[in-house]
Amino acid sequence: MSLALREFHRCAEHLPNWGFKDRSGLFTPWREFVRSRRLAGQRTLIVPLERELDTAGFFYFGTSGDSAGHYWHHIHDRNTTRRPIGLPWDKYDGVLAPAYKPDYRGTEYQPEGVAWVHYRAGWTALAYWDRSGPDKRLGSNTGFFADRILTFEQMLKLAWRHFPWVRTRANFPIVEEKHS
Repeated sequence: MSLALREFHRCAEHLPNWGFKDRSGLFTPWREFVRSRRLAGQRTLIVPLERELDTAGFFYFGTSGDSAGHYWHHIHDRNTTRRPIGLPWDKYDGVLAPAYKPDYRGTEYQPEGVAWVHYRAGWTALAYWDRSGPDKRLGSNTGFFADRILTFEQMLKLAWRHFPWVRTRANFPIVEEKHS
């Protein structure tokens, strides 16, 4: 097995929406492709293809405007109080950001811009501490939620495209921190 194919297998385990396009343009999910390739014993020119990033199920939870409160925002419905249908997290305000401490004892427990990515029931959440908006208090955080499995980079790409004011107000980089 080539190094590229081994790397693809390693990554594809975490991204079930990956697949291949063969020379005729037919898309096949990666697991089905690997199984059929072994059975047929044939070699094919393959190109990795990622599922198109539609944005119907992409949400932001945080502050906007002059309000210090945290609200849900959808790309088509700004500043709503409705929780997304099917969201698998019961608690999401502050508990998905890194090193959550319920007693909020200081900024060392809440470094701004360090993000955690969570996966549950086909959803992805990216959360980090953020006091760059109107809420300067400890515990202020930003969260982005997608109704599909996405990588850290894909989440940020969608976030910056659909909620640009969150990016422009932050004066710190957003970096991923791996966690268990």
